[in-house]
Amino acid sequence: MKALLLIAGILAATQPLAAQPTRPFHTLDGRTLRPADVDRTVQQLMDSARVTGLAVALLENNQVRYLHTFGFRNVAEKTPLQPTTAMYGASLSKAVFACLVMQLVQEKQLDLDKPLHEYLGQPIPALAGWQDLAGDERWRKLTARMALTHTTGLPNWRWIEPDKKLRFKFEPGARYGYSGEGLQLLQLVVETATGKNLLQLSEERLWRPLQLTRTSYVWQFAFEANYALGYDE
Repeated sequence: MKALLLIAGILAATQPLAAQPTRPFHTLDGRTLRPADVDRTVQQLMDSARVTGLAVALLENNQVRYLHTFGFRNVAEKTPLQPTTAMYGASLSKAVFACLVMQLVQEKQLDLDKPLHEYLGQPIPALAGWQDLAGDERWRKLTARMALTHTTGLPNWRWIEPDKKLRFKFEPGARYGYSGEGLQLLQLVVETATGKNLLQLSEERLWRPLQLTRTSYVWQFAFEANYALGYDE
């Protein structure tokens, strides 16, 4: 079963809302904020950091009290960013994946501390693309908890290593080390344990219940008419 690359997923959690409220709302420390105050502060920060586009949502009592988009989704064409604009979510996709995993943990379909290879029915180095770990028995220690907390000892991505090889950087569980490889392995475990791929699981467990009709881990044709370009300068 092919594992999808989580970091390359499109996580565009955009949902149309009613007209923007103008009444004040409250911060966690009890201060009162007006939407105009947020507008002004966000615009000042964007100007100082030269941010081309930004979407901001603020919640109070589990309700969206403020939703505003600023700037452009396409600077060259001066196309404004909208609440329904699909935006690249990058590694936010990892946190969303963690929510899905914890649902499976609550349902007893996964155990956070059970070795991952026990779900796969074969040694991890026997998997396509994981042969580099052959000869290093530390793969037997890997668990879902380690993958979620970035303590697997695996690198972020093997392709940024000098020799492009996958190897342990430190003892699994010993310390923190950000790793996309660890989460990609966990994705494979989740798909094996449930018999469904990540696209099916996310649609059934996340997007559909939350009515996120323009959200996906992969590009959808429906995004073509309204998506944000990425800018790094």
